[in-house]
Amino acid sequence: MKRSTVTWIVTGSLAAAIGVVFLLKRSGATEDERLAQVQLKLAHAEGLPTTAAEFTATIPAAPPLENAAPLYRKLHAAMPSDKKSDTAMSRLLTSLPFDPSPQAKTRAEEILGKYKPVLDLTDQAAALPRCWFDRNWSDGLAVLFPEFPDIITASKALALRATFESNEGRTAASIADIQRIFTLTRHLDEEPNEITRMVGDRLFSTGIRQLTYCTFTHPGIDAYRQALRRAIANMPRPNLKDEHRMDLYSMLEFIDLCATPEGRAKIGLREEDLPSGPSIIGFFAPSHPRASIIEAGRRIWAAYDLPADQVQAQVDAATMDQLQALLAYPIAAKVYTSLTGGTGDVTQRLKDNEARRQEYEAALRALAGRDPAKTIRTKDLLSPFDKSPLTYLFDGKQITISVGGY
Repeated sequence: MKRSTVTWIVTGSLAAAIGVVFLLKRSGATEDERLAQVQLKLAHAEGLPTTAAEFTATIPAAPPLENAAPLYRKLHAAMPSDKKSDTAMSRLLTSLPFDPSPQAKTRAEEILGKYKPVLDLTDQAAALPRCWFDRNWSDGLAVLFPEFPDIITASKALALRATFESNEGRTAASIADIQRIFTLTRHLDEEPNEITRMVGDRLFSTGIRQLTYCTFTHPGIDAYRQALRRAIANMPRPNLKDEHRMDLYSMLEFIDLCATPEGRAKIGLREEDLPSGPSIIGFFAPSHPRASIIEAGRRIWAAYDLPADQVQAQVDAATMDQLQALLAYPIAAKVYTSLTGGTGDVTQRLKDNEARRQEYEAALRALAGRDPAKTIRTKDLLSPFDKSPLTYLFDGKQITISVGGY
């Protein structure tokens, strides 16, 4: 048989095989939709949102007179145009508690003067009980949080003012400003979203760190010690199930956005950058990809109810199945994995949070008296990473606290 004839036979056979696969894929689309509807009903019954509307319904609206969100959105226009002020403020937060020299205090007053419009808005916001940004959650992964950098800066301004007040002997005002930072954290906690909660953690850390400095530098004032004890008791703990409530619907809507030119334009994809022609990677997806994505999403959702040491293995297995099914949508698969970076250790936040709590608990024990303790009890403060007791050292000037593996 001639080589050219063999080539044509092989090529024809391969083309026929590919054609059969495409026909099978097409005939399976209807069955996939039927199975997907079953999975959607199960997800709904389990409280897992599968659409933006369902997710939005989980966030209670706030009456206008109780809502701090409009005030936070005004912060950007109130920020100083001088970017060096933010850098100077960050430095003062760590230096001013331990060096309340006239020069340092004068510099702090200058910075606080520049941030007075920001502080005025933040004071008003912290006096309100609710925060509802009313975002367009149908954007899914493309949802933006433009207020967060300004809220972070506002929390630092509050912390600097609290430190300045502390050095001036205005204890009640200082503690009140720290409490305002904690209120900002509580406001952000109203949105069940991982990014929002991580920013909230950052705000809380700003407040409790400055409160610890005040407790260290004013050992004779018990009010700081008591405020630190309350802050540790009220330290927010990550709620993984809540924080990942939007993951499944975001993936489903992202698939739909990538399927049309209008949707792709909405998320910033250029048509000239997209692959052309059929993609071979779709052959590696399960026969019912949408149903498989939802089913895997339900397994991830259920994993967050497991004991902490069992969560990651369940999440990893379900995530791999979900990403495998996502291959049926080549454009969405490529962009989604580049945006999210794949799976990671979802329990890391739990461990980091516990490590920080232990650090501040140790600091509170060390600052129980007029002078920092030379030694403290640590056998009950076991690292969430390597299970070793926390280590504590006071050299007469500086306290050093270390959590094993952190």
